[in-house]
Amino acid sequence: MPTAPMRPGWIAALCAALAVLFWGSSFAAVRLTLRHFEPGPATVLRFVTASLVLAVYLAIRREPLPRLRDWPLITLLGFLGFTYNNLILTYGLVTVTAGSATFLVGTMSIFSAIIGQAAFGERLRPIAWLGITVSLTGVATIAMAEGQGSSVNLGALMMMSGIFAQSINYVFQRPLLRRYSPLQFTGWAMIIGTVGMLPWGRGVWPQLLTAPPDVLLALLYLGILPTAVAHLLWSAALARASAYQVASAVYAMPLVGIATGWLLLGELPPLAALVGGCTALAGVLLVNWRGRRG
Repeated sequence: MPTAPMRPGWIAALCAALAVLFWGSSFAAVRLTLRHFEPGPATVLRFVTASLVLAVYLAIRREPLPRLRDWPLITLLGFLGFTYNNLILTYGLVTVTAGSATFLVGTMSIFSAIIGQAAFGERLRPIAWLGITVSLTGVATIAMAEGQGSSVNLGALMMMSGIFAQSINYVFQRPLLRRYSPLQFTGWAMIIGTVGMLPWGRGVWPQLLTAPPDVLLALLYLGILPTAVAHLLWSAALARASAYQVASAVYAMPLVGIATGWLLLGELPPLAALVGGCTALAGVLLVNWRGRRG
């Protein structure tokens, strides 16, 4: 008896779930690579691999180049969303556990809401500002917990600056997404961002030649699945469901980050960081659920 075809909703849910699984596991994989590589070379190797995969995919699909007038904005967003964001996240992961990192990244939408109001006049309800306050309180709790409670973890603060840069990318790419598909924009922005990373790749060859097999496997995994394939899956999900429905899958990312951090590295976030992370996500839910006006 033939199997019934999957409905678009199920395909979207599966694509979004796999993307979140890959993204959530990436933080533990990055921390594994940092046992051998310095942050700069580790990030460059990851994104060179991913950019090659996406470049081949774009070529196979014969995707056209962006219009000349759009290159300055794509270049700026590629630098903010890929070069700066990913370099600073990797440096932050030197001292921040994988589980705490996923909680921090989960707050990206609150910065997007603030930037969206400032740049485009998007209206936020009073409850949104309550949610923002709650979420930032959770972030502060994580930063203190990762600093062993006696000081603020500078790595966590570095990561927040990268998350803010990625939020700028997400907000200001909206006009471009009226002319390009999410995959088309992401592909070119990632390739440009990877070129911007190259100066931080100094010393990569000696580290690469002496890397143990598990670290090389983690790098290959990072370059292909969380960085390249996850963006393809996310684009496929967005093509079959609303952005709000797809984005709801992101709330599962901390569970994936905590589980993979424990399985791969034997680490768990401090208890206070877990409390702060749940607080931060509660604030995000307030902003996304009831905070935006129609």
